[in-house]
Amino acid sequence: MRKLSVMLNWFADPRQYVDAVNSLGSTVGAYEASIAQCEEAQGWCAWCNRATVFYLSNGSVRSLREGMQCAHCKLTNRQRLMGFTIADTVGGVEARIALLEQTTRLYRSIKRRYPNTIGSEFLGRDKRRGRGHVWRSSTFRFRYTRHEDITQLSYASNSLDVIAHSDVLEHVYDYRAALRECCRVLIPGGALIFTVPFFHENASSLLRGKPNPDGSLAHFAPPEYHGDGIGGAGIYTFHSFGLDLFDEIRAAGFSEVVIGLCYVPTQGFASTCGVFRAIK
Repeated sequence: MRKLSVMLNWFADPRQYVDAVNSLGSTVGAYEASIAQCEEAQGWCAWCNRATVFYLSNGSVRSLREGMQCAHCKLTNRQRLMGFTIADTVGGVEARIALLEQTTRLYRSIKRRYPNTIGSEFLGRDKRRGRGHVWRSSTFRFRYTRHEDITQLSYASNSLDVIAHSDVLEHVYDYRAALRECCRVLIPGGALIFTVPFFHENASSLLRGKPNPDGSLAHFAPPEYHGDGIGGAGIYTFHSFGLDLFDEIRAAGFSEVVIGLCYVPTQGFASTCGVFRAIK
């Protein structure tokens, strides 16, 4: 398999990451102004290794973080960033990877490159962890999908080389339990790879709400919902993470935490979307 290569700059010191993002301010502004009226941009997709067109919208919203979709592999900016981070981390195609999504192009692409990848979705607290379940939505009439709960994973301790999830933690009220579970299932030296909407300008994370005993939500900030690939109704956002997330990841048992930054618009990386990598 060919070696994938993208310029990922890694930062262990969150202050250096903030400086790097801030230094890109005028460059990002100039690029976004140049494409403000465009629906697509020419470039090179390093994931499928060919010249391509990047579609700036993801089909429902114009967002360079969620858009910049390659016309060929169909991966978006954030999905390619996750894919390259996994490729940059694993030692070989035999790596044992748990990807906490299964109904996406990213899962299918990672599975082709790393056959031992196991995908899953959160299908509801009434489902049995680690088992496949048949479900349907307005988009898919029937799908057979493995169910996993990130706060109570079915995987054995010290059993995985990599566990990866993308924009999940902000929707998990007890995200500290989720981080501890990710650490538990990894082998020593294994890696947790994930993205979240990350507010680097904030020293502390914001708790936006919490669940009440009756199942309702107590809001501490205006309610925010993100796209839901399973149900389509939107997922409530409990957290807006700030720089203290670095300390929370270490407190969960990880020995090393870095955040990667890649800004190469000609390769479809056209927002300051960071990706975390934590080593057990």
